[in-house]
Parts: sequence; C-alpha cells; structure tokens
Amino acid sequence: MLNKEYIKKVVDEEVDDAGSTAMKCVLWVAAFLFWCVVMIRHGLYALRILKAHKFEPKVISIGNLTVGGVGKTPLVEYVAEHLNKQSKKIVVLMRGYMTQPKVKSDEAEVLQNNLGQIKILTGKNRVQIAQEYLKNHPADVIILDDGFQHLKIQRDLDILVIDSINPWGNGYLLPRGILRERLPAIRRAHVAVLSKTDLAEHNIEGIRKKIKDINPDCLIVESIHRPVHLIDMETKAQCELYFLQGKIICALSAIGSPGSFEDLLRKQGAVIEESYRFLDHHPFSKQDILNILQFCKAHQIDTVVTTQKDAVKLDFILKELKPNIKFMYLSIQLTITQNEKDFRGRIDFLFSN
Repeated sequence: MLNKEYIKKVVDEEVDDAGSTAMKCVLWVAAFLFWCVVMIRHGLYALRILKAHKFEPKVISIGNLTVGGVGKTPLVEYVAEHLNKQSKKIVVLMRGYMTQPKVKSDEAEVLQNNLGQIKILTGKNRVQIAQEYLKNHPADVIILDDGFQHLKIQRDLDILVIDSINPWGNGYLLPRGILRERLPAIRRAHVAVLSKTDLAEHNIEGIRKKIKDINPDCLIVESIHRPVHLIDMETKAQCELYFLQGKIICALSAIGSPGSFEDLLRKQGAVIEESYRFLDHHPFSKQDILNILQFCKAHQIDTVVTTQKDAVKLDFILKELKPNIKFMYLSIQLTITQNEKDFRGRIDFLFSN
C-alpha cells in the first residue's frame, strides 16, 4: 500500500524491491522539478523581481537545510532567553503546523509554555502577521523560526541548524531525500549550529570541513540536547531523571528524529520495551493511545515517556481516557559546548550601534 510511511522507508533506503525502485525514479523526477522551482524562486529574489520585506526590528533567522527534527526549537528558546536577559522586546515569528483541532501548533505551544511572556506569532503569511502586530506593539528583535528558506523577510543574522546525526540525508532534494536546498545554500549562513554532537562525534569533523569548504567565514557552533527533568502529564509535577534508571518504559514520539530522542532516554538508564514512532507532526488519535495502553497492560509497563512537543498534542486525549499508567515527557535544554562566547557575540553585535 502506497502511503507516507512507505515513501519515508524508500527515502531512508529501508526497502529494496521492484516497487521501491520505481518509486525512487518517480521521487527523483519530482526532486528535479522541486530544484527547478527553488532555483527560479532564488533567481527572482536575486533580481529583485520579488522583494524581501525589511522590518525595523532586527531579524534573527533560525532554520535548517533538511526536513525533520534537527533541534531548532531549543535553539529558538536559547536565543530568546539570551535576549530576554538583556531586556530586549522579543517577538517569535513562526509558520506553525496545524496538527489537531484543539492544538494550534505543537512547536508554538512548546515555545509559549517555555518562554512565558515572550510573544509567539504564528501563521502562514508571516510578513502580514508581523506588520499587524508591530502597528501597536514595540519590538527590538524578531526571531524568525524556520526562516532559512523564508526569503520574503530580510534578516540581520542567519543561523543554520545542522543535525550532526544525519546532516544531509541521502544527499537528494525533497521528495527523493530530506534536503530543502542544495548544500551551496550554506553560503547564506552567518552561523552554523551543529546539534546533538554528543550523539554523533564521528561525524563532526566531516561536517565542519563541508561547511568551511562552502562558507569559510561561517561561525561553527557545537551544541547538545541536555535532559533536565521529566514532567508527569497528569499532575504536572517534575520528576528527577534518576527515575529512569533501570525503568522499563514505552517511548512515544512523532518527531523528525525519533532515534535521538530514544538515545537520550537510554543514556538516562531507561529500558525501552517498545518504541512507538509516528511521522513528524502526526495528529494522535484516541486509537493510537488505546493501542499503546493495551500493549502496556499486556507487558505490565506502567510508564510511557514522550517529547514535550508531542505532549501538547496528547494532553486532551489523556484527559478523556484517564489512563491508569503514567505518561511523562522529557524536558530538554540546548547547551552550547563550543564557541558559545563567539555565538553570543554575533547576536549582541546586532545591537551595538
């Protein structure tokens, strides 16, 4: 049966049959057409036939070259918190992906929960949304989430996040691969932040060399995702990470990089009996959760651990089902392990004049 899961397996080279060979050909043709569209679009902006909007506040774009979970949201939090400590008026501008009727956007909900009073604006037409907001509200800086390909807005600092585990995928553009643009697009980046470097130490030198070959002036920053604590989704109580030591659990995620999430759980000592992986932004159904509960009952498992991004989508389902097992999410923070001072300096320089 042809579906998104099968196409993903073809892209990830997980199937090898007559059907997958034919599908790869179709996807390659589609990728070529996608490349043509990308090049035409960039050309129109380069010739100023299409013009990028210039905002009065400084614009910091945070984006990526690939689809999937590169760790962009924790970096948005990091930059926003850094600027907030300097009393800057911050607006986070994001596309937002509608996942379920009762959830505006999983990433927007996470950012709003973690950043408190910082304004989060979501919508398809980000220029219009920002213009309307700025008519009545002052701002010093706009953080443009998922902005590397959003050429409609001029930016003062372009930050590119690269997943150290799987930086370029299979090297093909969408939909044959996971690249949104060819690697020469790295030339536009002022800063490249390598995420999850502790989970892919063998890849780091190769990634650094590739970036420097394309963009010698790009500042390269290394970072990790550090687990902070667990949150019980029913009581909202914090739980220390040692709770996972030797704990048999089920892992549940609908993110672009489920393997890295599961690796974090294992590093905390968790024993994953079953891993439930859904496609990124999957809209959870009641049946999805009932299936998990049935497995847990059969195997005497009393804890399911998910991501914060998925927790906001699960909340109303769990309130309805009232399961007799724990559902918890892992709270993480981005920690910069190399070139943090230079990275903050690049941000602060925007406001030095």
